[in-house]
Amino acid sequence: RRFSDWRRCWDSYDSVYPNLQVIGVAVARDVLWQRIEARVDAMFAHGLLDEAAALRGRRLSRTAAAAIGYAEMGAHLAGVLTLEQARERTIVRTRRYGARQQRWFDRDPRVRWTDADTAATQACPEHVAARAAPVEP
Repeated sequence: RRFSDWRRCWDSYDSVYPNLQVIGVAVARDVLWQRIEARVDAMFAHGLLDEAAALRGRRLSRTAAAAIGYAEMGAHLAGVLTLEQARERTIVRTRRYGARQQRWFDRDPRVRWTDADTAATQACPEHVAARAAPVEP
């Protein structure tokens, strides 16, 4: 069964975990984009290029070869992109991936959203748990 098929039955889905809450933490887009950029920079600083170089020439699945970061490093190693272009493309692809995830979860009626700023200032786990609506039996 395809993962996307689950979306069609959210309203009628009987979970084996009847008290399970799905909680989403909403982060402002500009904050999220800054975090993505910092994460990509950290990946570069911690050896993404060396890791991609070590994988070069190995037989990878199409999915692995196209993975965000690895595809760009492969293009850099092949001389198609500069390192800065690879970095920028990795950031853009990660932002797009994040946007797709956000759209997916926005359509899921089971998700109870809480604001990241509010949650962070109010003992996050407890605040988020308090925001979760009780599940009706």
